[in-house]
Amino acid sequence: MCFGAQAHAKALGGEVFKADRWELGFGTVDVVQDGPVEPGPWMMWHSDAFSLPEGARLLATTASGPQAYAFGRSLLVQFHPEITLKIFGGWCQIDDSDFERFGVDKEELRAELHERAAEIRARSHRLVDAFLEGAA
Repeated sequence: MCFGAQAHAKALGGEVFKADRWELGFGTVDVVQDGPVEPGPWMMWHSDAFSLPEGARLLATTASGPQAYAFGRSLLVQFHPEITLKIFGGWCQIDDSDFERFGVDKEELRAELHERAAEIRARSHRLVDAFLEGAA
């Protein structure tokens, strides 16, 4: 997820670079190929983008760049299906400077996470289930 998708792309011949459009908050992805990824909304928190390595299959994108791709039997996503209030709180303790930089209200986003918790969990479970069914 996120950095892992970037690192995987770089290790396999893609490039990682600063995105023209940074993303922080919930966003909808454009699903470009049938697969395990739903349009969302998904939690996004990144200022980097990447190019797909040769042989990767693009699954979803935003104006910022690829958001999900498959490589062999691997599924890699730029967004954060794993997000919970606890994870969000931990990230904020490490570094919450992106909120000012991106112009996003941290407490409003925390409230949205709380409001969407059941939806996020269900969508994330569907993503994993669909991936596992496709990989089997």
